[in-house]
Amino acid sequence: MRRIAACAGLGMCVWTAAAAGAPAVVTASRTDSPPRIDGAVDDPQWASAPVFGDFVQSFPNEGAPPSERTEVRVLYDHRNLYVGVRAYDTQPGGIVRSLGRRDSPPQSDLVTVIVDSTLDRRTGYAFTVTAAGVIRDGVYTNDKQFSIDWDGVWDAEAMVGDDGWSAELAIPLSLLRFAPGGERVWGFHVRRELPRTHELIDTAVIPSSGSQFVSRFIELQGLESLERHRKLEIVPYAAGRAALAPRYSEPERPLPRLWIPSADVGLDVRSALSSDLALTATVNPDFGQVEADQVVLNLSNLELFFPEKRPFFTQGVDLFVPVGADDTGRAPQMLFYSRRIGLLTPILGAAKVVGSVGANTEIGVLDAVAMDAPPVPALEVPEDPPPDRRFRYHLARPLHFGIAHDAPDEAPVARNFLVGVARRRFGASRVGLRFVDVAPLSNACRCDPEGGRALGIDWDLRTNDRAWGTWGQLSGSHVYGAGEPRVLRDGTRIAPGDLGYGTYLRAGKLGGEPLRAFVHFEYSS
Repeated sequence: MRRIAACAGLGMCVWTAAAAGAPAVVTASRTDSPPRIDGAVDDPQWASAPVFGDFVQSFPNEGAPPSERTEVRVLYDHRNLYVGVRAYDTQPGGIVRSLGRRDSPPQSDLVTVIVDSTLDRRTGYAFTVTAAGVIRDGVYTNDKQFSIDWDGVWDAEAMVGDDGWSAELAIPLSLLRFAPGGERVWGFHVRRELPRTHELIDTAVIPSSGSQFVSRFIELQGLESLERHRKLEIVPYAAGRAALAPRYSEPERPLPRLWIPSADVGLDVRSALSSDLALTATVNPDFGQVEADQVVLNLSNLELFFPEKRPFFTQGVDLFVPVGADDTGRAPQMLFYSRRIGLLTPILGAAKVVGSVGANTEIGVLDAVAMDAPPVPALEVPEDPPPDRRFRYHLARPLHFGIAHDAPDEAPVARNFLVGVARRRFGASRVGLRFVDVAPLSNACRCDPEGGRALGIDWDLRTNDRAWGTWGQLSGSHVYGAGEPRVLRDGTRIAPGDLGYGTYLRAGKLGGEPLRAFVHFEYSS
């Protein structure tokens, strides 16, 4: 549906809908040689790509033509998807191009390219570049929930000229999930933000009062014979640390202070098992470059929730996000909370496989082994003998090296964390199955460690216009082992052999205009 303006005297315009025609689409062209990513969009390869320029305002005048013209072209080859955007501007001196950090661009003129490569109308990978060349990426899940915790390796450049500015993006196909072979149709969206006029300029209208985003994307056509190359990426690392701590734990004896050195080695592995299945693995991972959590004072008896920021866990995150989750990934009842893996203990190794099996089925499997080792003990020893400062190999942490005094008094307990997810699409709806298990691998501490497992079925059923629908989950859990009963912070008593179940449900008019109404039900044993 196209909108046209009928204007009369005194500058009054009325926006009316034109006759319905073919839905808007963007057509991609295959190229034998990649364009140079410099932001200019002037390479000969771009001349073969059809131009899409039917952008509309989503804000402030919903459905109106934008005040500035925007054009987008799409190319692809066997490795990358290339997007070229020309953002024309009649006032180039007013282009805002502030510098900033990756994933935190300041207010700027920018364009965002979002790709729904599985055409599930719920998941989209977003790539943003500002007029100053600052980039940001993230992932949309459940149609409208956005998270910047997903990161990919891609390239983008921007250039400012006399008639506006332009941007070029090179997005590796290995970052996207799609079924191989044949002709593919993807969901596609480009948004331009013009801070001078506060305009949101889109390839399709996104109503500010609506509850839909990815499901409103137009189609990207012309993609043929796409394949994900089976490449193997191995990234080893070595890290050294040194801490200065008092030899004695008594506050009245702060001296002498002793250096406590340590070192770690490990590696990260990424590989494409097939065109639509990807493997991510890590051995003794180091998350020293991960952004720190906010400091929160918890005065309640409930566990705090923190969003996941560790790269291993954010890859393929859209498959593991539960139905009904908010922007941080939190849902009413969560069977899998990744921050509990390696929260206080080291992760020895972990592996994850995510991808598609057929056109409408997605799977994800994650397995991690962590050691429940106690924290490093304080250097509280008699004056004679002194602490054992010899470097020693610890079997519990085979890739960690430190002084002998750091070794725990008792052998730690290894635990295995297993998560499996399967999801099937049926038009605008989907149904999923989720299984989690935490199992002790040893009983070296003689503490009779307990384990737990849970199974859940979730659903997200929508009408074709996605206005009416229902989503929810039904799950059960079991605690096993021979440990002693324990009490959670909220007073819940947990003992081996306990069974539990829970459910939550939302149903009604979840989108569309002029109003929305729904019922919500939640119960847990």
